[in-house]
Amino acid sequence: MHILRQIFIDLLLITLSFLLAYYFRFSGILPIEKGIPPLIKYIIALPVTLVVFSLSLSVMGLYRRRDQIISLDIAGILVLGCGIGTLFLMSFSFLYRDFSYSRLVAFSVFIFTIVLLFLARLVERMILRWRYKHGRQRKRVALVEISKLGNKIARNMIDHPELGYELAGVYSNQSPLENPDSRITNTLDELIPALEKHELDEVYLTASLPRDFVLEVIIKAEADNVDVRMIPDFLEIFTSRFQPELALGVPLLSLKKFPLTPGNRLIKRIFDLCIAILLFIITLPITIIIGLLVILTSRGPVFYLQDRLGQDGRTFKLIKFRSMYADAEKVTGPVWASSNDNRRTPVGKFIRRFSLDELPQILNVIKGDMSLVGPRPERAIFVKQFSSEIPRYLERLRVKSGMTGWAQVNGYRGNTGIEGRLEHDLYYIENWSLWFDIKILLKTFMTVFHSKGAY
Repeated sequence: MHILRQIFIDLLLITLSFLLAYYFRFSGILPIEKGIPPLIKYIIALPVTLVVFSLSLSVMGLYRRRDQIISLDIAGILVLGCGIGTLFLMSFSFLYRDFSYSRLVAFSVFIFTIVLLFLARLVERMILRWRYKHGRQRKRVALVEISKLGNKIARNMIDHPELGYELAGVYSNQSPLENPDSRITNTLDELIPALEKHELDEVYLTASLPRDFVLEVIIKAEADNVDVRMIPDFLEIFTSRFQPELALGVPLLSLKKFPLTPGNRLIKRIFDLCIAILLFIITLPITIIIGLLVILTSRGPVFYLQDRLGQDGRTFKLIKFRSMYADAEKVTGPVWASSNDNRRTPVGKFIRRFSLDELPQILNVIKGDMSLVGPRPERAIFVKQFSSEIPRYLERLRVKSGMTGWAQVNGYRGNTGIEGRLEHDLYYIENWSLWFDIKILLKTFMTVFHSKGAY
């Protein structure tokens, strides 16, 4: 019912976009050369517009379950879906000879539809998050058996009620989860009675459970209209590297192909150059002001150059504004900065707060040492340490280091958890796309002024 309601609202908004586009074009704001065509001529084309746009948006995945799609993905889907619909309509109008439709109207429909549909979803999500946070409409979830990934899922449900999930029960004959709420820990035998009482909306099972028990739960859940999801067990570390495919009549998991092929690397490089040059021009006045403040407030050079390891372990000079006093590591040696580091200058504290000390790294991107988006570069001493302690750490070096990355926009900055940062970095490497880069850049700009900055 939610999808049907959403489609109905979208059709109304597309209709509104269509009418707004007509009045925008022929209201007198823009010059009119051949007179105002009758509205009825455009109304005749409205049903075709509704069908084409709704189909293209559906094919692009707009009507997936709302917990499988995030806001920035919606923006990409809307642009592509509406773009395909607009191209189809313009092609159709070119072939239709009885009346000449305005191309500006078609383009305006494209813009208005994207804006209205995106705003509608933002409002919907705000309302839903408010309702979730106040305990309404949450899905009651049963987590069955213990695993590392299941542990993480449980913590997220407890810590983030605004996501719309309520951990209704942890069912296991093993020891309870780390930091669990003891009131929601149950034995496996109690799961079937909970399903029979209609106390659950979803059940999460691990692959380590006995097959007969899993089959019993699935049959009972289907009868009670409860969704069942499987949590990976022995593949949980490598899940993001696998994708489903059908072979010999059965679903199998196959390794994903590395997305950054030579052709995609070229596309990423061209994108980096275009955006980096634009950013360099826009931020040049800010760069000059910060440089002057660094010179006037403390002794030492304007820039701080440091050796970092980039793609394939190659060393390059990372460029930053100096934010610490000269010879800051003379006594301490190579250490990570802390949140209350007394080596920082007053100006350094400010520019680190807003990550302005990293602006000169735009030059690293232009030179080709770095990318706009990628794993953050580390010093050789730390790479050696972490690679000996953490499996797969060196896989971060398969791509160029980035000014920002998937780990950073998810809160892993400074000396935060290495394992969590690596997990996000590997996810980015294995799931790269140009749209993923754009999404990370947008999230960076949205979060930089709300974060505490890097140390």
